[in-house]
Amino acid sequence: MSNSTCRLFTGFAGNQLAQRSQTFVWRIGVRYDDGTFATVQQTAAPALRIGDRVQVTNTGIELLRG
Repeated sequence: MSNSTCRLFTGFAGNQLAQRSQTFVWRIGVRYDDGTFATVQQTAAPALRIGDRVQVTNTGIELLRG
């Protein structure tokens, strides 16, 4: 994913069991400025709220300030 701006529309936590260890994965729904939707997965808990303006990068989702 390239650097794209969008708004957070939903967020939920899931977990995956991988080789006897538990890893939490956050699945975050976003709506891009062009109206399309996507789900982004990351292992770090996002410090976001629904409606926040965010940027999707190769490492996850970041809050846009300003």
